[in-house]
Amino acid sequence: MPYGQKPISRKCYKGSILFSVLLLFLLCTFLLMAALESYRLSMDLNIRIKNYYIAKIMKQMALSEQSTLAESSEGVFYYTTGSVTYQWVQQSLFLEVEVSPFIFRFTEEVKNDTDTSTE
Repeated sequence: MPYGQKPISRKCYKGSILFSVLLLFLLCTFLLMAALESYRLSMDLNIRIKNYYIAKIMKQMALSEQSTLAESSEGVFYYTTGSVTYQWVQQSLFLEVEVSPFIFRFTEEVKNDTDTSTE
């Protein structure tokens, strides 16, 4: 070697990269699965919340029909987003709201207070 250079030693590594590639592939797979699961859970929660609020609105629409509710002890209201089934049991009104594919159940306590002061 001229001018005091050191000889370059070349080592041939064979097969050692396979383990690293497999670990990288496994890590990427776990990260992708975690991201997909998080997305799926957030979408499921959004759908459930949307349907819950639709059911609450349908319940209020059914309660606004006081004349129809007072006439019969049970019945059904049909809306474009689902149906509301109601049933009177003593002083309680049981409402079952069906918003496809969910069914929500609500109970309303009805109090007939006529002892009010107008002074």
